[in-house]
Amino acid sequence: MYRYTPSWAPHFLLHPLHPWADMKFVGFLVLGTFTSIWLFSCAFVITSIPLYVLFNISLPLKTLALYGLLRLVWTPKAWPAFRDYFAVQLEANPYFNTQRVVFQSDLAVPKLDGSTLMTIFPHGAMTTGWTVNLNVSRIIRGAEFELLVAPILLRTPFISEVLVWCSTGAASKRNMRELMSKGKNLALVPGGFEEAAIYRQHEYGVFIDKRKGFVKYALQYGYKISPAFTFGEESIYSAVTSAQRLRLALAKKQAPGILFWSSFGWLPDPDNDLVTVVGNPVQLPTIHHPTREQVDKYHNEVVVALHTLFETYKGEYARNPKAVLKIY
Repeated sequence: MYRYTPSWAPHFLLHPLHPWADMKFVGFLVLGTFTSIWLFSCAFVITSIPLYVLFNISLPLKTLALYGLLRLVWTPKAWPAFRDYFAVQLEANPYFNTQRVVFQSDLAVPKLDGSTLMTIFPHGAMTTGWTVNLNVSRIIRGAEFELLVAPILLRTPFISEVLVWCSTGAASKRNMRELMSKGKNLALVPGGFEEAAIYRQHEYGVFIDKRKGFVKYALQYGYKISPAFTFGEESIYSAVTSAQRLRLALAKKQAPGILFWSSFGWLPDPDNDLVTVVGNPVQLPTIHHPTREQVDKYHNEVVVALHTLFETYKGEYARNPKAVLKIY
């Protein structure tokens, strides 16, 4: 088993943001800022029309209109220094009890321009495993992975800028094909909004049964698909579990289908251990025009690899060593 806990940060960046601040404070500040911007952005967009219709409050709608005009003449670009700084702070000042990346073997360690698609599970409430583990890992960062998210997030005010500054792209057909044609390493959360909608605290569930598009693209460009599973993602928030059909319907429309909280409000419960296990990749052949049967075959191989990874490591990292991974 290959283990790696990053220790690469420049010396001057390893110090807290202020001399009086301890490690937990900096971790809270960094992750709390990101989480707050994310949630505020979503709430701002969702409530803008109801506020105008019900209370004649037009400022949010006017702000959205101005933002749309701004984006016509200005497009944010990747800002490596921004991503590096916050990654260093999260490494040096962990938010959770444990933040670690484990590689199943040397085969699971990605290489630069290795034509690897890392599939991240579970989505949880906020995909925190990517933020505090994979996004911080020197190995993952050195391999220059680009996280792909729902295109709507890159059109949402405030959070879209932060995502782009952190080298995040759109999980669209056009963008994926363009990046794959160059052999770029990519990271994707296949379950997306739907996987967030099925979140239940202390339970393990992934929404992948009908998610096959990424397998088709990976076949067309001969990619490796490497599953990554974060143990602890399922415990950092409580969430509403009723009205799941309604929440899934919202998720299919690219709207949040989850309502979550913790004892720290909208911030995750820091009294948890988050360990992300990166599994050995499934090497796919290059098939420019794969049939449905071929896509199904290799999709099944990916699901089996994910399930095997979970079963292999649940005894060591899951709260319940007899936990079951539910596949939706």
